[in-house]
Amino acid sequence: KKIRGHHVFSAEGWAEIAALHAMVVDNLELAMSTLASGDREVADKVIRHKANVNVLERRLRQQHIARLHAGLRESIDTSSIHLDVLAALKRANSLVTGIAYAVLGQHHD
Repeated sequence: KKIRGHHVFSAEGWAEIAALHAMVVDNLELAMSTLASGDREVADKVIRHKANVNVLERRLRQQHIARLHAGLRESIDTSSIHLDVLAALKRANSLVTGIAYAVLGQHHD
């Protein structure tokens, strides 16, 4: 339903989504590496990166809201999609981090 409107993200919004996506992909690659190697240092790095992703997601959400307050048409048109994508990427990163916790033999929330 959301895609049918053929709305376009603002340049800033798209760049933000791409940046968060890149961080999540980088963390996935690290997680797969630690899964294959059992390297606990890399697993710790994946877990540290989770905090960085969470901080970035929060900042990007705030920047999006600032664009809404400024009345940027593209941001208004794509707001729910933009926020859904940010939340989905944050959740995906949380799942990726679960791989590192498994390598370390720990439980996480």
